[in-house]
Amino acid sequence: MSATAERTHETASADRFSRHQPIRKGQFHVPPKADGSKPLVSEIRWDAESITLKSEHLFGEAAGEDPEIRQRTGVLVDRMFAHEAVMSMVCDRKTATLTLRLRLDSRDMCSLEIMQQLIRMLSDDREAPLHPPVRFWDEAPSTSFELYRYGRLLTFWRIQERGESSLTLMNPRIASDPRMIELVEDALIHIDGVQEVIATVRFGQIQITAVPGQRLDERLLLHTLEQLEAQNPLTLAEQRFPRADLRFPVLAVALAIGAQWLTPALWPVAAAVIIWLNLPMLRRGIGELRQGILGLPILTVLIVTGTMIGGALFAASLMTLTSRYWQNRYFSLLALAQSEWLGQLVIARGRVAKCLPNGSREIVRVDRLKQGDVIEIQAPESIPADGEWIDGEGEVIHAFGESVVGKVTEGDVTFRLYAGGWLREGRIRMRVTAAGEKTRVRRVRQEILRSSGVLKGSVAVNEHGQAFAEKTVKPTLALAGLGLATVGLSEAVAVLRPDYAMGVGMGEGLQRLRLGAEALHDGFLLRAPGAVLELESIDLWIVEPGSLDRSTLARMSRFAAVAEIRGLSWIDLTTADGQTALRGFAALDGDEGRERLIQSLRDQGTKKIGWIGDAEAYPRTASAVDLAMSTNTDFESAHPAAAVVNLASGRDPNWGRLFDIAAEARGESFGLRMRAIMPNVAAVGGAFFMGLDSLAAVLLTNFGIYSVHRKVRKPVGADQERIP
Repeated sequence: MSATAERTHETASADRFSRHQPIRKGQFHVPPKADGSKPLVSEIRWDAESITLKSEHLFGEAAGEDPEIRQRTGVLVDRMFAHEAVMSMVCDRKTATLTLRLRLDSRDMCSLEIMQQLIRMLSDDREAPLHPPVRFWDEAPSTSFELYRYGRLLTFWRIQERGESSLTLMNPRIASDPRMIELVEDALIHIDGVQEVIATVRFGQIQITAVPGQRLDERLLLHTLEQLEAQNPLTLAEQRFPRADLRFPVLAVALAIGAQWLTPALWPVAAAVIIWLNLPMLRRGIGELRQGILGLPILTVLIVTGTMIGGALFAASLMTLTSRYWQNRYFSLLALAQSEWLGQLVIARGRVAKCLPNGSREIVRVDRLKQGDVIEIQAPESIPADGEWIDGEGEVIHAFGESVVGKVTEGDVTFRLYAGGWLREGRIRMRVTAAGEKTRVRRVRQEILRSSGVLKGSVAVNEHGQAFAEKTVKPTLALAGLGLATVGLSEAVAVLRPDYAMGVGMGEGLQRLRLGAEALHDGFLLRAPGAVLELESIDLWIVEPGSLDRSTLARMSRFAAVAEIRGLSWIDLTTADGQTALRGFAALDGDEGRERLIQSLRDQGTKKIGWIGDAEAYPRTASAVDLAMSTNTDFESAHPAAAVVNLASGRDPNWGRLFDIAAEARGESFGLRMRAIMPNVAAVGGAFFMGLDSLAAVLLTNFGIYSVHRKVRKPVGADQERIP
């Protein structure tokens, strides 16, 4: 490489080139290549504490729009931060520069010498670190960014100020995203030792205060923030459920106000905008009406028709605006809930050391791992894939709360490891058995999201809201018809106004997701959260040998009879009155014998029967009962009829804890439904007996939704353990 050095007054004498008095400040201009093309790096500048690289190809604005180049930049960042002198870096897309900020521990060390060492590391793969810094992102950001290193963690957060009981962090990248600020506040406030979190949105600044007498764990806080930002499910939620645009609904409200109270000339324009905003539901409603189907779209057709006739434009436009607003709030809460409640089901991004057959190591991206690869992990680091612990010594915390401490020699496969776990101490090697979407945590996460019913319904915010609202269609139409016949058009339209889908959907959807997350924390996967809420309605539990401890047996027998199988023709029946041994009946020979027993119990009048056992070994039994809970720890091999699957292979399942969680959730579910429904009942009753109009109905139904929103917006997990 040919280059020129521009000397400053600090480098005026020739002796500055000596080893003991190196050049303290200067720059290289890299000339074009022999073929006339531009070099990858066009200029290098350095001073006493920094090195600056200029490259339009790597750091310019166009490079920020290319995912492949951003990934290459991420690798470059890894290699540079591997040098212990590099503490932070700033990428300016406008000037196409990357500036490294250095910490020089020796007077003999200078930035020029560090630059030479970095060039060797970048040009020779043998110089690559076996254990690069930990980062939770695959690509460099598309815009300008600042990056810092604390220990082995790379983070976009800068520690601005440390106090005895406080910590101030700054990340300007999130200043433009209030939703991210909300995620950060709600995530940090539930970390042990944190008493208060204050955000300054304008500067992207977070001030964290510790509980009196406790110290803040900086590493845990920074890991949480990086994981939250990189794995933020809000991005996924926006891809699945695009945020509703509120600009036209706001315009409709403004036009309706003008038409209804200022100038009637705006009436046609306001009506046209309202019809246009509701056009998809109107089309669907007309289509269903032709097919003789009475569903939610029919209500939209009738409401819009009644609005056009009765002239309640403001109420109609306000309802359109608020429904879209609450939809956005729900998806924001859903994103926050996934991050906070299912945070243990996350696979950290980044790179890992892959062990090659010739004994060497290769640094590869986690998403490139495949079955059969052997990787080496050094604490503290997350487990990037499912696999077998083949050698090494360390302590691993699994994603479902189990802790495994062991020492394994090659050839003695004792422990299984799962992605999302955490190597707290030691260094181990593992053989990958599943990676990416095939890992256990990703499959469990998808199962919880599916079973909780939080995903968007076809005509409502989610499955719960749609299912409940569909049940109200016929009664609502009947009441509206009665209102039209007895009190008038305005009151009849007011009866149609209440939104039965949003409040119930928001409350029950997030509550079921919370129930699934709490159960998962104790090692249970809920395939049917709705059925689990009815645990205490079971009349008789059939329990396989060794499935319950004595305390859980006593807990269950307070509200149900428990038949514990002790042998082929021996059952211990426990009730609130005591225990009785039953013998002498037909042998319970496998799955068929248990199925015969269940049928016999039903013939004798037993209404609801539950069962606890291995659903893979007894699939017909699991299908025959009203509620099956499987002790098999592989949720995919367990029969689909099992409503609950125990995932905690390293400890006995705490079924009593599951009953406690379900009982508490059942009470919360009833309370949330009442919060959503009672204002709607008041709106309907008020239309008949007090002459309340459409605007009053809209305000009342929104009060109900707001009440539900305030109840569910606080994340779960304040008392849950977190992986440090």
